[in-house]
Formats: sequence, C-alpha cells, structure tokens
Amino acid sequence: MSKDFQRKDNHCTDRIDDSWRKPRGSQNKQRLGKRGQPKGVDTGYRTKKEERHKWNSKTVITIKSTDELDELNADTEAARIPSMGRRKKTPLVQHAVDNDIDIVNLDEKTYLDETQAFLDARKEKQEQQAAEEAAQEDESDDEAETTNSAEDQADEADAHDQEQDDTPAAEEDLLPADDAPTSDNTVKEIKSWLDDHDIDYTSSMLKADLLDLVDEHTEDKS
Repeated sequence: MSKDFQRKDNHCTDRIDDSWRKPRGSQNKQRLGKRGQPKGVDTGYRTKKEERHKWNSKTVITIKSTDELDELNADTEAARIPSMGRRKKTPLVQHAVDNDIDIVNLDEKTYLDETQAFLDARKEKQEQQAAEEAAQEDESDDEAETTNSAEDQADEADAHDQEQDDTPAAEEDLLPADDAPTSDNTVKEIKSWLDDHDIDYTSSMLKADLLDLVDEHTEDKS
C-alpha cells in the first residue's frame, strides 16, 4: 500500500501505526470524504497495470526453497519469503545473499546478524547448562564415593567386632572348670558365678545360653 494513504488519526499518538486501515465509523470524516481529511483508497488510485507487483522495477516472486531461488533472474526478479521458521528461512536468506538476489520483505544483513546472535546466545546457554550438569554429577559422585567409603569402614568395623565376638577366649584367660556351674545349678547361681568373674550376659538369656557362656570361659574338663 502506498504511503500516501494514511489511517485516520495516526499522527495523534504513537500507539497507532500509519499503515492503511479502512475507516468504518458512521461519522468518520475520512470515510465521508470531508474536506481537509487524508485521502482514502478509492477508484482511480490504482497502480498502472505494467507497474503492479513490482519492486524497484523488478517482478516480485514468492519463493519457498533454494531451487525456486535458483530459477530467479536477479536482474529482473526479486524474491519474497513467506512466514516460516528460522531454521528454514535462514538458508534461503543466505542463499539469496550469495547469489545477489534481492528480498523485498526483510533486510538480509540485519536478519543474518540477528540470527547469528541468537544462535551464539543459545550455544552459550547450552554450554553453561552442560557445565552445571557436569558439576552436579561430579558432586553427586563425590558424595556417593564418600558415602560408600564410610559404609565400607563401618562394614570393616562390624566385621572386626564380629570376629572378636566369635573368637574364643585365650587359653590364659580360661577359668578352671572345677568350680564352674553345671546344669545342676540354678539360673541364679549361674548368673552369680558370671558376675563374680566379670562375664557379661543379658537378663533374657536362658539357662542353656548361660551354660554355653560358662563353657566358653572355662577350661575343657576332658
């Protein structure tokens, strides 16, 4: 649309774009054609047929692929790229720049610079995220290694304690069997003997368990 056609009241505020909009108000002075109002689109303003769909005297052709770009004549034709994603549009713009083909609906250099800045920022963000994830994995590995080391040490200590518990008393620590209680003695008498010789036992142990404990700390009667 020609810049001669301005929408109503676009000069009053920055919030209104100057691109053409048909006036539709019932009392709109521009729609009614009042004197002093900006001119509107009307019969008689149409571009000459031989000049229509031209850009700097070049025919504008909508393209969607590099093959269509290759078919253009850069001297007489210009390209228009429709709305599409950055991944598809960027190769088309770069191909047009390499082959000196004009693009009517964007500034090639500005678009490529903005795209490169966007890609650089995204790459930097991805590298930063990868570095943070690697650091978190290293911390997790260190914590796991520390935990495993502590567990191993605890297991070794438990195994050592178990070995000491399972190891019978040394020969020099064994008590004579002559005065050791037997099954003929009562539980109270057996516990009293164990107390006299500082041998640990639990109150829940049965008589048979107490006698086994006595046997572990006495000499073999045979």
